[in-house]
Amino acid sequence: MNRITLITYFKKEELNKIYENIKYVNYHLCKFPYGINDNKRYKLDNLPYYFTIFATNKENETKLLKIANKIKITKINLKINEIKVMNRKNNSYVLYLGIENNNYMKKLQKLFYEEFHEENFTPFYLEFNELALFDYPGNIITTIKI
Repeated sequence: MNRITLITYFKKEELNKIYENIKYVNYHLCKFPYGINDNKRYKLDNLPYYFTIFATNKENETKLLKIANKIKITKINLKINEIKVMNRKNNSYVLYLGIENNNYMKKLQKLFYEEFHEENFTPFYLEFNELALFDYPGNIITTIKI
């Protein structure tokens, strides 16, 4: 896979807060992205718990690091207001920490998005007045006009 991801990097004390709040979770939680050497997921899973800031192609690594090294902001304080464990594919249990709306986090993510946004892209609108109920992996059961 030719992708890189910029993530939050929590110090040990912060990670301990996460571990304390998930100590009763009886699943092997995986932080390694699904789809990358799936047979060795748990052996390769050496990432700490994190939030994604931005993902891009590996060829953009220099540009991404250049932007990141220019950032001068104070510490970002995230309020965790929800914990979920999701069973993804092949018993890949993933921890999701829900955060209260945080403008600093959004600003940080937006900084990278704006730098990598397609310059020739023209924004457009989409409208809808129907909903669809589908059965995974994508068979539409019925549509409902709203």
